[in-house]
Amino acid sequence: YTCQAQVARYKRAFLKAVLRQDVAWYESARPEELSARIADGMAKVEKGLGGSVFVLFEGVGYGVGGLVVGLIYQPAVAGITLATVPLLILPASALMYVLQNGSKMVSRAYATA
Repeated sequence: YTCQAQVARYKRAFLKAVLRQDVAWYESARPEELSARIADGMAKVEKGLGGSVFVLFEGVGYGVGGLVVGLIYQPAVAGITLATVPLLILPASALMYVLQNGSKMVSRAYATA
């Protein structure tokens, strides 16, 4: 619900901003492209606000629930799992760095070529 309300608010604000423009603005801004640009922008907003928060809560819930069940039924196995978590954090953080900065590196490489 929150995502859809935010998108609707953005659309209303965009429409108000477009309707407030002077006539000269419409000659330089290509109004026929405005609907495509706003649709593209709203798709990005929906993608960003959509389900990513729920996926985060789901993953945390699975992790905590599995750990609790493991501690109840097999504490030794849960202890081994907890001992390996720091070993998994380093490769995961390196992978996140590569994923976040990889597109920037590719863009820079194409810009210099």
